[in-house]
Amino acid sequence: KYKPGGRLDMSHGFLHHIRRNQIADDYDKEVKQAKELKRRRHTTVPRRPRRPDIQVYDSKADPGGEADDCSDSSGSHAEGEGPTELFWLDYQADCGSVTSVLVHKEDKPEKVVECVAKKNILDEAMRAALSARVQKEMDKRRDKC
Repeated sequence: KYKPGGRLDMSHGFLHHIRRNQIADDYDKEVKQAKELKRRRHTTVPRRPRRPDIQVYDSKADPGGEADDCSDSSGSHAEGEGPTELFWLDYQADCGSVTSVLVHKEDKPEKVVECVAKKNILDEAMRAALSARVQKEMDKRRDKC
């Protein structure tokens, strides 16, 4: 059909279908990208829950006799069971090695210093200074409990 003025007859709607297809393609691309991102995110998560850590025997919970009081054990205590953990003491020697000791509420500073001294060479002045610092930190954390 010929229209006066030389314009095209757009009543057939052909361009409308092209635009609709372009919009649908763009939407499909976005959905596909979102699906890939979602799939990538979940690959690092284990499919089933991890088994809980095995409980390790801690000699501090044993009321009989005096055992080795070093608190390096990685045993986990439930609420209300066993000694109350206050903080981890990390002692770094001059050579760079780090000794970590778990300090409990019931511990004496001298015992904690003994545990550190077993693995490091400490003179009496260092032992006294470390004992004073441990006592100060224990007092500070006991007040919070």
